[in-house]
This record gives sequence, C-alpha cells and structure tokens, in this order.
Amino acid sequence: MSTSYRSGKRGPFAVAMLLSLAGIGGIGCLDVSPVTVDVPDTTPIRDTTPVTEVDPEAGDVVVVDARTPCQDCLETLCKAAIDECVALEKCKGTYACALANTCFASGDFETIVSCGIPCAKSVGLTDQTGPEAGAIISVVACATDKCKSQCALK
Repeated sequence: MSTSYRSGKRGPFAVAMLLSLAGIGGIGCLDVSPVTVDVPDTTPIRDTTPVTEVDPEAGDVVVVDARTPCQDCLETLCKAAIDECVALEKCKGTYACALANTCFASGDFETIVSCGIPCAKSVGLTDQTGPEAGAIISVVACATDKCKSQCALK
C-alpha cells in the first residue's frame, strides 16, 4: 500500500512549506512599532531671505545667510528636483524634516535614506513606488551627485 502526498492532511502543509522555502507567502519579521519624529513646520521650507543683523556698537548692518553650505548647494544645484518634490505634499514634508534632522549632512545615499525614513513615515509617505517617493529619491540622488563636498558626503 502506497502513501499519497495528496492526502488532505499533508497537501496544505506541503504547499505552505514550499511557499515558505521559496520566500513566498512568509512575511518574516516586520517591525510595526510606531516611529515618533518631531516634524518641523514645513511652510515655507526654503526661506532664502537673508537674516539682517545690526551691530549696535558699530551701527553696521550685516546680512547673514542662515542656510548651511549643504542646503545652499541643494537649493542651487538640485533646484529642479527640489521644485518637483515640494509640489507634492508628502515629499515636501519629508524633505523639510530631513533638512531639519540634518539627514543630508553626512554619509552617503543609504545613510540619507535611512535618516529620512522616519520623516517619510511621519508625513504618511509609505508607498515606495509612488511619485512622492520618486521625487524625494531624486533629491537624494542629486545631493549625492552634485553636493558631496558641501554636504560632507562620501
């Protein structure tokens, strides 16, 4: 007498095992714990108005650009990518948060993305294939390509 592997008891188990071994059907470890990030006010995110300070002793007016060299480079050399990003609300919030959290200040592409993930989550940007995700990735790619020295990137 032969044993059939199509019996009702072994069939579903065998299918589940094959799917698990193939990496299909198994979710794996998924961290669903909430991420808390302080999100700055995102409007306006690019204030290019210089700060004016007055030296009361000398009576001189000094104009100070409050942007970092990195932010200045991004807003100059990556203007097209940033303009596309800020036109999309979730991308705009992610970019503003990433700037506020100095995500562009050091490291490489992966470091910037890792730093920006909590920012993206905090503004509800969870779709990795949508236009908002593509727009913020374009900003990061531009930063790592055109602003390496100003942003101290590898």
